[in-house]
Amino acid sequence: MIQRTRLFVQTISFLGLLLVAFQNCAPYEGVGEMASSGVAAPLSVEQRAEGILAQHCASCHGGNLNLGGVSHIDDVNQLIASGLIAPGQPNSSRVVMAPEEGSMPPSYALNPADTAILRQWVMDMAAPPPVVVAPTCSVTVDKTNIQQGQVVVATLKVNGTATAALLNNQAVPIGGGSLTISLAATGTISGQVSNAQGSSSCSSPVVTVTVPPPAPNAPTCTLSSNQVGGIVPGDSIVLSLKIVGTATAATIDSKPVSLTNSTLMVSPISNMNYVATVTGAGKTNSCSLAVQTKTAASLTKTEFYRAKIGPNNNSTDDLLVRCSACHTQNPPAAYALAPKAFIFIPGDYAGNLAKFHAVLNPKVANPTPMDITVYPGLYQFASGHKPKNPPYTTAELNHIKAFVSRP
Repeated sequence: MIQRTRLFVQTISFLGLLLVAFQNCAPYEGVGEMASSGVAAPLSVEQRAEGILAQHCASCHGGNLNLGGVSHIDDVNQLIASGLIAPGQPNSSRVVMAPEEGSMPPSYALNPADTAILRQWVMDMAAPPPVVVAPTCSVTVDKTNIQQGQVVVATLKVNGTATAALLNNQAVPIGGGSLTISLAATGTISGQVSNAQGSSSCSSPVVTVTVPPPAPNAPTCTLSSNQVGGIVPGDSIVLSLKIVGTATAATIDSKPVSLTNSTLMVSPISNMNYVATVTGAGKTNSCSLAVQTKTAASLTKTEFYRAKIGPNNNSTDDLLVRCSACHTQNPPAAYALAPKAFIFIPGDYAGNLAKFHAVLNPKVANPTPMDITVYPGLYQFASGHKPKNPPYTTAELNHIKAFVSRP
């Protein structure tokens, strides 16, 4: 009974060991598969390829072994650096082609499953195609403050790959570009880039456009006078300049005048056209005024006396005042021809007329009307009559005679 029991136990133990052995054994399906808890676990292509090289090539080419000039078969980076592997190109990779052609290993051929693993491994090393995404952009400007009418240079920078690019709605190179742009008002300059994956927009910093103040207008003027017609030749009139706007300089009759009290006294002896100018804001404008003098025929006797119509534009008063050098209030006996002593005062037309009237018409107290009889010696000797420095010319004596003979 005891022996039967021992035999049964031994039988059970053997069967258990046999079962364990069976479970730990798996059929060979090439390098790259392993058993774990009785279940096959597939490895990656890379792991299986490295296992194939380790099993079939490392004994001659592993590490520093350099049989046939090939070493470090277990270092993929060295294989690539030495040219044995061309990533993504199995037909150019000796690691693939030698086993497929049967030249390596030298003593036997790898099964097609292993060479297929090596080919797939090298093919998978190819760089993945670049991921194309929508490009982005940015816009810069060379200045952010300008005056209206000035320009800025805007530059579009493209980030990524673009198939079209716009700057300020104008096409520019897809790699980016610059444009010279004039802005009418404050704002930004826009950019846009795009490709098959999409588009994006960008804009520059704000460009402030300042509107300059309007350029000041050149001043204008108006010229006037206290008398513009019926002027006795030689009488003084006042020209007045009115300035509209801002002036920096002004003239009347080519003579500088004050900007605050722009007047000039003139004495026309004939019809005149006076011109004034005003300058400001880099420009000059002008204005004019025409004045008219009386003709000799239209002058009254008093006007004729002071009118500058005689020889060398002298008046009768200018000529007769020269008599005062000799015909004083107490004349010497040599000059007793004058009926009465007199003195002529320059510019005192009324006083001089009264004196002249008194000399030639002692019986007439009131000089109006001037019924004057000129002393014949006053003009009958044109070249010899006093004053001798200078003596009266014929023209001067004739002018005095014309005055005396006026009604």
